[in-house]
Amino acid sequence: MISEDPPKQRVVYAEEYALILKHVRGMDRDIFEFLASTGLRRDEFHRLQWDCISSDYQSIKLKGKGRKARVIPLNNTCCEILRRYERIDGPLQLSQRYPGKTGTYWLCKRLARDIGIPRFGPHSAHGGWPMK
Repeated sequence: MISEDPPKQRVVYAEEYALILKHVRGMDRDIFEFLASTGLRRDEFHRLQWDCISSDYQSIKLKGKGRKARVIPLNNTCCEILRRYERIDGPLQLSQRYPGKTGTYWLCKRLARDIGIPRFGPHSAHGGWPMK
């Protein structure tokens, strides 16, 4: 049996998730909640186009890691977030706020610093679970 190394990403706990939501506002909050609700990887988020999102805002279709097709269901929070932004051809406005490979990492690092919690990455929020 082959053993795997534990993941390097730290998971944001429910208490920390609640603190972040109390602290962050505007588009930064939308980005954080969207990433947490979808579990999108950083590169998937930055490549997100409006034509990947179903017209009823219920799912995202994209090519993920290894060029594998993925369908990601969207919860009510994601639907509300998407409705706040103009649906135009091209990239989703949220995904362009912090461009480059380190943009969303910078946002997560800043949120952690401002709140006083350990650093985390954009793929580690996942709705604020697990509980401590």
